[in-house]
Amino acid sequence: MFEQIHPRTRVIAGAGAHRRLPELLSELHAGPVFVVCGRTVAAGPQLAALREVLGDAIVGVFDGIRPQAGLNHLGTAAAAIRASGAEAVLSLGGGAAIDTAKYLILLLTVDGPLDDFQVPKGRGRQGRPARALQGTAYPHVAVPTTTGSSSEVMPWAGVRDERRGEKVLFRDPLLVPDAAVLDPLLVVPTGAALTASSGVTAVARAVEATYSRDRQPIADGYALQALHLLRTGLPRSIETPDDLDARLDAQVGALLSGIAADNAMVSLTHAIGHAVGGRYALQHGVAHRIFLPPVAGRLLPAEGSRVARVAEALGAEGRDADAVTAALRTMLAPLPIPTRLRDVHVDRADLPAIAKATSVEPMMTYAPREVSVEEIEELLESCW
Repeated sequence: MFEQIHPRTRVIAGAGAHRRLPELLSELHAGPVFVVCGRTVAAGPQLAALREVLGDAIVGVFDGIRPQAGLNHLGTAAAAIRASGAEAVLSLGGGAAIDTAKYLILLLTVDGPLDDFQVPKGRGRQGRPARALQGTAYPHVAVPTTTGSSSEVMPWAGVRDERRGEKVLFRDPLLVPDAAVLDPLLVVPTGAALTASSGVTAVARAVEATYSRDRQPIADGYALQALHLLRTGLPRSIETPDDLDARLDAQVGALLSGIAADNAMVSLTHAIGHAVGGRYALQHGVAHRIFLPPVAGRLLPAEGSRVARVAEALGAEGRDADAVTAALRTMLAPLPIPTRLRDVHVDRADLPAIAKATSVEPMMTYAPREVSVEEIEELLESCW
């Protein structure tokens, strides 16, 4: 028995799709809009393109996104949105921008602490937040500029509590953005390193969905098509950044990986990413690049039709788990991303604490078998 959850997001995809933003906002009965983005995007051609289309409808911009969507300074941003007269929030950027916008909407919707909307540690879906939203204060339009977060179709908001040095997860169906615009023209300015790291996150999400404890056939369909698109679209996006077809394939692949993961869930690779990201503000894609091949080698079944389908989607030479692992290593090898924890200044002495933090991440519930703290620490050590 399984359930299928499809996001409520209306998706507009294709070169020039951002020009339909006035139409989307009109259909959401929203005129003035407040933009949430990072400083690089704010100073670059992406925000300029939106200003050209929306003009005076943009009544404010918050460009103070911090690594891993740091939350400890966002009260001021929420107050600015409220004071601006905006009727919608538009996130422009990668996962940090989209998740920050979700968190700001949550802040502006809920009267009081947000603890009841937080996902408890170590319990996955069985540990649903204590409360559910009945509505949101603002509609949300997400415009991704990277290849990988899938936050535009997911009910999760992951933000970093800098004071505690950990990633905090919120989940509610109404945190899913109302609309998403996938426009490869807005992704072309994104550099090779960010394209690679965000794309690896999408690959990791798709692979992990196929061996999740909650895996199911519809999620498999999304995940396998995601891998098919990302296998060629991601490397081409890096080799020829202005290849709009490759950029759109990678964007759509990332979106599909998010729907797959929301239904089947992810596990160890993402849990490590959250634990290391919370402690070091490390981009998820860097952790996923380091850990996806060895984790897949440990958690994928050795053989079988499901493994064969994953191997085929990745263009692997064989049809077993070893072939999948080899294909992942081959695919990821040329990407401009560090390959070991020491390369990103993770202190070896912190590995036991990172292993323990990983073991209580909510997604560990969906690992296909029990994974002990000792095994996680051994894995971390092998990748240090």
